Amino acid sequence: KIRKKQTRNWIKSKRISRTRLKNWKQWYQRRVREHEELADKVAAAEEDLAELESKVDKNQEEADEKLDKVQEDLEDKIEELEEKVSQLGETQAELVKRIEALEEKKDDKEGGTWDLGMNINPSDGHIFGYTVGWSTGRNVGSDEEALSKDYLSGGVWDEPANYIALVRHQQGVVDAVKVFRFKHHGASLYTRFSKKNMN
Repeated sequence: KIRKKQTRNWIKSKRISRTRLKNWKQWYQRRVREHEELADKVAAAEEDLAELESKVDKNQEEADEKLDKVQEDLEDKIEELEEKVSQLGETQAELVKRIEALEEKKDDKEGGTWDLGMNINPSDGHIFGYTVGWSTGRNVGSDEEALSKDYLSGGVWDEPANYIALVRHQQGVVDAVKVFRFKHHGASLYTRFSKKNMN
């Protein structure tokens, strides 16, 4: 009886061990499957990441190529514009020279008219100088005594003048003449000799 009882206890203990082993095996298989699934997910994520990096690199290369192309086009346009500006400046300078040449020819052909703008007599007892007459452009003296006393014609002083003649005369006899051509045409003697332009 004792031996039979021990045998039953051994079988019972053996069955429990097998059950535990089966449960452990199932648990281990689940863990293996979970690990394999996790490994598959990691591998898929790595593939996606590699594909994304490849796309980023490709897009970066395309963007760099486009940027280089835009920069080259921009540099070409800048050079083209600079060349046009330079040509425009040369053309403008040529036009200015032609206009000046035409104005000179026009002055030479037309000859123009000479008007008495001012006469200075240092011995007539009248104070006459730059601050009294020249810069103000006011009339000084009379037309009747224009060649014998201090004189300034306000009307002539306001007319455009391209030339000025300095004449030295004594008792009505001319002994020296010098004609100057103004660099800038069209301005009046008042404009040229006024205080704001002489200071």
